[in-house]
Amino acid sequence: LDPTYTGLAENVNGWWYMRNGALDQSYTGFVQKDAEWWYIQRGYFNTSYTEFALKDREWVYVEKGVHNPSYTGMAPSGKTWWYAVDGKADFTYTGLAKNVNGWWYMKNGVLELGYTGCVKKDDEWWYVLNGRFHDVYTGLAPYGNQWVYVKAGIMDLTYTGMAQNANGWWYVKGGEIDYTYTGLAQNANGWWYMRNGRLDTAYTGYVSYDGMSYYVLNGQMPYSGGNVFLLRDCEASNIVDGHFTITIKAGRNYVMEKTSDTFYIVLLNGSGLIVQDAAIDSKMLEDTFTISAVFDSNDSYRTASMGKYAIAYKDHYGFHIVSNSYFIMNPEIFAKMNNTYLGYYENDIITSKKGIQGIDAAYTCDLDVQHVLLNVDISDMVRLGPTVGFIPYEYRGKTYYFSDLIGLSKTIYDLNGWGDEPDYGTQRKNVNVVLYMTWKYDDLSYLIHPAARQKGIASCYAFNMQEEYARNTYEALFCYMGEKFGDKKVRVSNWTLGNEVNSCNMWNYSGNMPLQECVTNYAQAFQLLYQGVKRTASTSRVFISLDHCWNVADAGHGGKAFLDQFAAYMNQTAPAMQWNVNFHPYSQPLSRTDYWNDNLNTVHSVYTNYISMQNIYVLTNYLSTLEQIYGKNSGSIRVVLGELGYSAIWGNIFQEDLQAAALGYGYYIALFNERIDSYIIRAYVDDPVETFSGLYLGLNGYQGMAQVGKRSYAIYKYIDSEESIIRMEKYRVMLGVPYWKAVIPGFDETKIIS
Repeated sequence: LDPTYTGLAENVNGWWYMRNGALDQSYTGFVQKDAEWWYIQRGYFNTSYTEFALKDREWVYVEKGVHNPSYTGMAPSGKTWWYAVDGKADFTYTGLAKNVNGWWYMKNGVLELGYTGCVKKDDEWWYVLNGRFHDVYTGLAPYGNQWVYVKAGIMDLTYTGMAQNANGWWYVKGGEIDYTYTGLAQNANGWWYMRNGRLDTAYTGYVSYDGMSYYVLNGQMPYSGGNVFLLRDCEASNIVDGHFTITIKAGRNYVMEKTSDTFYIVLLNGSGLIVQDAAIDSKMLEDTFTISAVFDSNDSYRTASMGKYAIAYKDHYGFHIVSNSYFIMNPEIFAKMNNTYLGYYENDIITSKKGIQGIDAAYTCDLDVQHVLLNVDISDMVRLGPTVGFIPYEYRGKTYYFSDLIGLSKTIYDLNGWGDEPDYGTQRKNVNVVLYMTWKYDDLSYLIHPAARQKGIASCYAFNMQEEYARNTYEALFCYMGEKFGDKKVRVSNWTLGNEVNSCNMWNYSGNMPLQECVTNYAQAFQLLYQGVKRTASTSRVFISLDHCWNVADAGHGGKAFLDQFAAYMNQTAPAMQWNVNFHPYSQPLSRTDYWNDNLNTVHSVYTNYISMQNIYVLTNYLSTLEQIYGKNSGSIRVVLGELGYSAIWGNIFQEDLQAAALGYGYYIALFNERIDSYIIRAYVDDPVETFSGLYLGLNGYQGMAQVGKRSYAIYKYIDSEESIIRMEKYRVMLGVPYWKAVIPGFDETKIIS
């Protein structure tokens, strides 16, 4: 033992710091070794340590445990990156720097992932998106108060033509948007009408250009001097070994028919802007212009289902689209799961409309519910690279990383009644999944509509259908989820896109988008989910979610206005899609329980401000009206009551009785409304977050830390049993109802017993 030695020493496990002859594991800092400075952590020389460390009150760069005084560039520092000059952190540097993953923007010496804009690099300006040089981006990028054209990530001030940003397509002159230009402009997808520098898809009419007059339909000039084929039908058939036939029918157009001897069917991307494939075959001219063509698929018909189809002719310039575009109207032709829909009116396995949100042995087994609703956050489904718990998924030549869904798949497998241990009861369930988007991870904010990118401002955000990268991610994700939950044993019967989507200031935050733009954006996402789901499970249903606001807009838009706009857009762009409604018929205000006494907020007409269980037939009758307007089959638009509840504090007998009466009466109303498929209550037990705001919606409350049942618990448990009428008798009297049939048309006691 040499008690005088202080310095480094080596054993079989590496180099260690010795103080006064003994190992000192309390020491962290630098020790000189020959001509180098080695970084010691808790007495050990860590040869894997590569980042910054503090030396003589300066941050210096350490590489494999040794200070590197010659290093200049980016270097890791904890969870971020700093900029180093001659081996020391330089907190004065602002600009671009490079590491193995590309070029990045540094501000005051620190990686700035929140920055998006143009940064000067030598004699060029480079486009940075979320802190990283976007070397594949071609389009418009912010630069000061202007938008400039960027090609392959580098500003190009010589460009004149059309270019795109998150807000649409614009006319660019000399590399900048020209807000004074009104006229025609061309991109790779054809000629378009620009008004004040921006693509105007609302314009239909003639436009003068270069001394000639051209016809424009919905902002696009399909071909010079005529009009277009208007599609009536687009269907797939003859599915054999990766081959399939597309047949398009359109109205006769004699001008267009003379344009070319040969027409093509083109397969476009989901936005209908980019030609991905084309096929030529034969056409028939009878009462319609009909063309059929055979396509190939090597991706299990993913692209075939998620793309749009149109008619085109071809010349030496390429394809010219001469029709509007449609998704195939029968994506279910590709489905492998064609079992009968698992519903109250379709399958004798489901004998009740009783449901609840969430899963638990108590929720589903004890209450014996037959409908379960699960909420799924899209931000939990996607990662940008390989991640534990996420698997690669190929779509249109790109690899995405989606949640492996092992846990959710097991849950849905059990809910469908296939599990060995009946944690959720032996009764098979109608499974409802609600997909929504939160801001949980900054790197997924690209999935949020650009107008809505304000972190923390709302609970859920509008889907981004404006940018191709985001839209492609949604297409791939909806394909993937449709595949995962399109099997008879792991079946999602009902898919709802978004939560209370008319509530555009809270549950579908859309920034300052006007109603039409908000609905269009949502409907485009809805159509993608529909195609993705129907491709694998032909009988699954897709729903739009609305809150209880009807002719008022408490947090965005009124439900009726949103629904009207949605129905019109769907009829115009995808008339064959069968959409449905997931409605939340809360009382107004939400804390009110005796909805049957509310003759101010809920009235018995389509002009009512709100819809609760008091006047739920206003909604179901109005859906009949929409079916007539748009030529849909009577009763085809289905309704699930996906969220409702009534407040009662446990121990307050008066409130408990009101809650029990409200739930039981509401169930009877729903049971005998033949458009309603399920009655799904909000909560099994009071939610502490909701009780903080005065809502006690659970069937159970808390006495101290213990759960205790309210009177509504027994009512709801037995509401679809032979005990139902007896248990509800007390509440019939309390409601002032002489007999149930007097207030509920079609009431029949024999149909209550499940």
